[in-house]
Amino acid sequence: MNVHELILAPFQSGTFARRLLLRFGIIISMMMLAVGAAFVSYDFIDTSAEELNGSIESLSHVEELESTLWELRLGARDYQSAPSSSRAAEVDAARRRATRAADELKGRSDIPASERAAWVLIGESASEAVDMLVAGVEDGTGASALQAFEARMTGELLPAAEQRKAEVRRRLETQRDHVAATVDRSRSVMLWLLIVVVIASIVMSLFFTRRLMRGLRQLRRSTRALAREDFNQRFEYEGNDEIAEVAQAFNDMAFRLAAKAAENRQLQDRLQQQIHDEKDKATLDPLTQLRNRRHFEEVLSAEMERVTRTGSQFSIAIIDLDNFKQVNDRHGHDEGDAVLQRTARTILRTLRPYDQACRLGGEEFGIIFPETNSQDASIVMERIMESMSNVGPNGTRMTFSGGIAVFPMHAATAHELYKRADEAAYTSKQGGKAQVTVYSPQDVGAMDSADRREQQSRGELDRAARTLVMIVDEKDPMAGHHSQLTARYSAELARYLGLDEQTIKQVHLAGLFHDIGKIAIPDDILTKPGRLTPDQYAEMKKHSEFGYLFLRSGMAEPIPTWVRHHHEHYDGSGYPSGLRGDQIPVGSRIILVADAFDAMTSDRVYRRAMTLQQAMQELTNHAGRQFDPQVVQVMLQMASYGVLEEIRAESGQPFVSDAGFQYGNARADGDASSGSPFAA
Repeated sequence: MNVHELILAPFQSGTFARRLLLRFGIIISMMMLAVGAAFVSYDFIDTSAEELNGSIESLSHVEELESTLWELRLGARDYQSAPSSSRAAEVDAARRRATRAADELKGRSDIPASERAAWVLIGESASEAVDMLVAGVEDGTGASALQAFEARMTGELLPAAEQRKAEVRRRLETQRDHVAATVDRSRSVMLWLLIVVVIASIVMSLFFTRRLMRGLRQLRRSTRALAREDFNQRFEYEGNDEIAEVAQAFNDMAFRLAAKAAENRQLQDRLQQQIHDEKDKATLDPLTQLRNRRHFEEVLSAEMERVTRTGSQFSIAIIDLDNFKQVNDRHGHDEGDAVLQRTARTILRTLRPYDQACRLGGEEFGIIFPETNSQDASIVMERIMESMSNVGPNGTRMTFSGGIAVFPMHAATAHELYKRADEAAYTSKQGGKAQVTVYSPQDVGAMDSADRREQQSRGELDRAARTLVMIVDEKDPMAGHHSQLTARYSAELARYLGLDEQTIKQVHLAGLFHDIGKIAIPDDILTKPGRLTPDQYAEMKKHSEFGYLFLRSGMAEPIPTWVRHHHEHYDGSGYPSGLRGDQIPVGSRIILVADAFDAMTSDRVYRRAMTLQQAMQELTNHAGRQFDPQVVQVMLQMASYGVLEEIRAESGQPFVSDAGFQYGNARADGDASSGSPFAA
């Protein structure tokens, strides 16, 4: 094992707890080492300080001894010049102080033994010199004794004391330098130990934390990926600690989840395939391989929901093979089945990719044309008719009776839309077969047999009335198809108001015949380009009564009554009876709105046509006064769905983009006094 492995192995192996304890142990040991070093340094400093204090104290004793020697010298001089007991006492006191100072220095352990002996000798010599001086003074030889005393003091004792004092001072300076050096060394040692401990703690903490956080970050990334159902995610981690155990457990869990997810996907795929197969079986016609009626109804409902959200339209078509019963009777059911199969293939070849064809039952087929109006659907149906030249028995031609209905123009529900297309197909069959009919209330009768019988019984009157309507419209070349458009608008208004089918048909007929009474109005009044005079306006108002008298002789109620009151205003200002609100029959309220709308959006000899937006604004402005507010609201809804534009487009008279309408040019057919723009 090399040095690197020997040093780093304990930090890179074992559990996190073990490594954490090891790191904490190292840091604590280093801190204890620093504390021990601090104590040792403190002891060194303390010892040096004590020595320094001893030297300072010794220096004070030396200075005291030196000062005492000078006092002793001065006292000896005074005593020799004037001996007295008091002066002798002073000299003796100075000698005792010198002796005591010398004794103090003798007991100092911080002074070398040789110096202590020298200080004792100085003290003893000073005492001896004083004794000799005192004895000389007493013997009468004071002058010579003083001279000897001075010579000994200046020649021996004071220089010796000064020399010893200098040695003490030098030793004191040395000790001061030593203490300062010791303090500096101790400070440096403590500072470096502190830096080493801090750096070691930071490095170990960062190293340990980095390794720990790296593992935790990887664990977070892996768990997030696993939460996103990325079961191929693995927790990559090197080591044999607790995180390595977590990584192993995580990878085992991810592996098992991946296996379960794969198993679930297989099961789900098989389940979806089974559901798809069962759905195909449930919605597939086994003979023609087209979708069946159930699928047709599901797609029809879904398409209606989509179109309702987007505000667009779509068409459906019903195909009923002509004379199919004869095929089965003459050629057998096998050939009949073959005809159905060839018909299905022909329909599929002719349809666009996004069209949906289904077999509804027997010889009836249904087609859904997304985003398609009645004209485009008719074109496709004609192509199918042309392509059936050899689908019949033995390659003969086969025809069908077809019907087309458009949502939302012709119906508000799936059932009603299918019924409209079926009624149109029935009309094609009744009209000679081998043709396609687009549903319209005036051309297509209901499937109810009683209603059809009633329609036949009124056929002659209806044809006569329609002829008169054409004559009335032709009186005003600019009116165009006013009666037909008013009838279409009226029928659609009734349908959107939720009226029943019988009432819708009656509203359509009343709208068609609403101006039939104008046959009795002079042409110069009908085609006058300017404002009518009061007399002319009174004559014009009679047309609703004329129409009522004509229709009541052969047309069932309530159609004649609706025609009579179709100029009654919601606020009671209309004619002929001045009815108001709900007193006005609902058919009359509907026809009034439809009549006014078509008049506003068509050119007249007395003014130009309005745009669709202008007409809608005028209806809104007069709602509650001239028009039923509910009927106006439904008209606005039809405009938002594009129904009104569809009706005008089918009539070949689209709305103008800029009418240039001005009230000053309006003719008051509806109200001679107010200049109303709504023509009668």
